Amino acid sequence: MTGRMVNSSIPKKLPILIVLICALLLVAGPLSAATYYMPGNFPSLQAAMAGMSGGDTLVIRDGVYTGADNVIDHNHLPPSGTAAGYTVIRAENDGQAVFDGQGLRQMMCLLGRSISDGPHHIRFEGIQWRNSNSTLVTVALCSYIKLIRCSCYDASGSGDGGDGFGVSHCSNVLLEDCWSWGASRKHFYIGNSAEKIVVRRCVARHDRHSNYFDQECFMAYDCWDVEFQNCIAIDGDQGAYITPSDITTAKAFCTRNGGSGIDVRGIFYRGCISIGNDDMIGWVGSNVTHHSVIDCIHWDSAGGNRIRAAGSRFDHCTFGNVTGTGTWSPLAYLEAGDTITNSLLHNAYYGIWNASSASDYNALYSVTDEYVGSSAPGSNDLSAARGTSVDALDGTPGNGVAALKYLVRIEDGSSLEGRASDGRDIGATVLKRIGVSGTLWGEAGYNSTTTQNLWPFPYENLIRSQMRSYSYDSGRLTGNRGFCADGQTLTKYVWEYLGNPIPPEVYESQGDVTPPVSPTGIDVQVK
Repeated sequence: MTGRMVNSSIPKKLPILIVLICALLLVAGPLSAATYYMPGNFPSLQAAMAGMSGGDTLVIRDGVYTGADNVIDHNHLPPSGTAAGYTVIRAENDGQAVFDGQGLRQMMCLLGRSISDGPHHIRFEGIQWRNSNSTLVTVALCSYIKLIRCSCYDASGSGDGGDGFGVSHCSNVLLEDCWSWGASRKHFYIGNSAEKIVVRRCVARHDRHSNYFDQECFMAYDCWDVEFQNCIAIDGDQGAYITPSDITTAKAFCTRNGGSGIDVRGIFYRGCISIGNDDMIGWVGSNVTHHSVIDCIHWDSAGGNRIRAAGSRFDHCTFGNVTGTGTWSPLAYLEAGDTITNSLLHNAYYGIWNASSASDYNALYSVTDEYVGSSAPGSNDLSAARGTSVDALDGTPGNGVAALKYLVRIEDGSSLEGRASDGRDIGATVLKRIGVSGTLWGEAGYNSTTTQNLWPFPYENLIRSQMRSYSYDSGRLTGNRGFCADGQTLTKYVWEYLGNPIPPEVYESQGDVTPPVSPTGIDVQVK
């Protein structure tokens, strides 16, 4: 008797299982996303976006890219990714992939049809946009968009002009470690029904803008649930190039309700700094339901901080060296009778104006008119009105220990240590990074103070090298000033602003977080 031998160790259903697995693989597509290069796999950005699939990565080599084929607009968009796999467009080397509008076109306009049907789950890294004829970077009608280590300068439109980074009609957008300088109406503009937006560790230098009355480094306009974390507005000291020439024209930070019926609420500024902005004012707010300025610094300016908004508060702030004497010069003008607590106010004509009776635990010194309007000394204030004032710069009268050697902290052993209502120091503390890197609004740790040191400031060498090289008006306006001057770094400039040498441990506390600058000389022109 003959017959076919059968291997009894193989399950009878295994062939069927293999067929099913193969079928699923065919439906699901490739197991991993692809990585492409430009130039290389694609000659232009639009060709790359047309050839990519959601979740792919495009690496853009060093070069200057121009022309219509390198524009992102409503009809030419990257494919959307997923929460598990973002589509990524990144520079091979941070800051070296440059998209130049040549003053003729906008190179980056990520614009969908609606939030629910717009681009989503896309991440841009290390890219620079410059010389637009309108806003440099527009993100609108999108969701789950991240811009990491990106930069822009010179929105070249005249009159109303354009903004640096403009986010509107969006949900869940992150701007992290980005910077903007040169000409711009608003360098970081969050507006027009944007919600759940995080602007983290971004830097703006307002060099110039003309013929628009409302100019800002950072602005929240007709939006809600917005976080500004460890952001810096710096060296806005070129008043001759800011018109109209009025103290109210340029602002470091601003929140505003345009009267459109939108409930502007949940706007938080945490650990932010306005420094060396001689021709700008600090924080401005109007018609806002909930507006909080916490652990923030405004130092050296012609104007102070003025909030026209119910439900606003200043807490643990350090404000000082304001030279003006008008109604825009008070260190804290709270028109709606809001609160200021646990804050250090130093060297100005006006101190606290119209604060509510809940305002307390503040330290005022060298202020001509400490309490104006409805304001009155808090029972725990340190001020001349109470006979308890302490000079934070040298500690007298008091224990002689200067509280304010460095703007970013209060010194141990000083009269302001542990004197706040919550047991902390009176004044701002800006030493740690706020928000876990990469997190969107509402994600775990998105607005918590982390254990990571903020200083040295991330990517400060690249930020400085790019802003330092700026030149306008035949070199009359130069970027080689302030924190970009010879011998400076962003960290050294901020820490040494009061004239005390930076503690050596600041630079020893963490390694270099600035990537090396790659060789230049590649100039890709696609027209």
